[in-house]
Order: sequence, then C-alpha cells, then structure tokens
Amino acid sequence: LRARLKEAEADLFDTDHIGLEVYRSDDAGAHWARANEKPLREVYYTYGYYFGQIRVAPDDAQRVYVQGMPMIVSNDGGKTWTGLNAPNMHVDYHDLLIDPAFPQRMLAATDGGPYITYDGGKHWQAMNAQAVGQFYSVSYDFAKPFNVYGGLQDNGVMMG
Repeated sequence: LRARLKEAEADLFDTDHIGLEVYRSDDAGAHWARANEKPLREVYYTYGYYFGQIRVAPDDAQRVYVQGMPMIVSNDGGKTWTGLNAPNMHVDYHDLLIDPAFPQRMLAATDGGPYITYDGGKHWQAMNAQAVGQFYSVSYDFAKPFNVYGGLQDNGVMMG
C-alpha cells in the first residue's frame, strides 16, 4: 500500500508546471485560440475558483486583467502581459470591478482588504480603515474569561 501511495503522490504532485494560458474568441465562442504566445510562469493562478478571474476593460477590448498573485494586465488583447502591483498592496487578488462609466476607476478585492485606483492601476489606495481578514481557523483557550483566536489568511491572528 505504501508503494502505491507514493505513486499516487507522484501522479498528483510531480507534474510539469505549464504556466498561465489565456484563450480568446473573436466569434462569440465558436472558436478559441491562445492569446499569449508562451505560457505565463510569473503569476500564480492555479486556483481558478479563487484566483484567475479575467476582466476586460469596458472601453477597450484589448485591455485585459487577470487576478492572481500578482494581478497582470495586457494592453494588446493578451499577447503580452505586465504586473499591476503597487508596493503597498496585498498580492492575493480575488476580484476586480472596473467602473463602466469611468474605467480608470477600479476596485480590487485582496486578502488584505479592498483597494481603489483612479488612474487605471498606476496608484492604489487601501480602503480598509478597520481590521479585516479572512479566517481559516478558530480556537480558544481555558483562561477565565476565555479568549477566542482566529487564524487569518496571510495576515496573522486576531484574539478577543
């Protein structure tokens, strides 16, 4: 059994890392082709349900955003990509809202809270005035009165 488990682990984890591939359709989904020439290896994207969402700018179909670690942007329909990180931002991007009336204004949802930009992503401001977090675990101690502890995604522990 141990030998078979080792084989199963190898099947699961010893795989080639392809890198991010973005596909596009110019005929309403009848045909699809990879937009980028080479897979993008510098962005962590593998949790499609968690990262990897794609947004297209409402004013320019050639400007495409992919959320991941980091968020990346293409200005040529997905052929080339650059990072869209600001030094003060948390890197786990989960969602992006682009204002259709003013596409330079965008809201990003990250593990570190929400951020806003008014210049298309050149500068970002944190919008979280209070402590925010995503809890992955919770526990308590036996003090009187007891304390509750919450383990946060990427952001430490809260106690109360």
